[in-house]
Amino acid sequence: VSIDPAWAKPMAYALFEENKLKYYDYFDDIGYLDQSLFQDIDLFVTEDPYPGGDVKKYSYRGHSQTYKTLCFAVGMVVQLAGSLRADFKLIRPVAWKTYYSLTKSTPEVIQKEIRLNLTGVINDEDLQDAILIGRYYLEHVRVLEAER
Repeated sequence: VSIDPAWAKPMAYALFEENKLKYYDYFDDIGYLDQSLFQDIDLFVTEDPYPGGDVKKYSYRGHSQTYKTLCFAVGMVVQLAGSLRADFKLIRPVAWKTYYSLTKSTPEVIQKEIRLNLTGVINDEDLQDAILIGRYYLEHVRVLEAER
């Protein structure tokens, strides 16, 4: 399962089975999540909140609170994985977004088109992100791990 972490709104998740998207939805509060939904999951994939050396960008203009709450959300995903005896992988946002050409240099209208074409989900960036994080892991990260 791949999760787009959030704190102030429901978290989007995408469930993959045998490398195919099976289901996607939101859950409101990971602390009260019905764990039976994820009983057979062996891997959780979510974004890595660590900014990769650029910690200063989170220390001004109100970003430190955003960073802190994002860390809490990712921590809850990691805790959920642990409670279910599942593994977890943290994916840097810049990595999966670059892989799908969803960078700041790509015009917003093109980004929306890319997201729609890759996910089939209309106008819901959180669900699209959850799906794309999972696809990135399956298409890129897992392939690289297998080659090692």
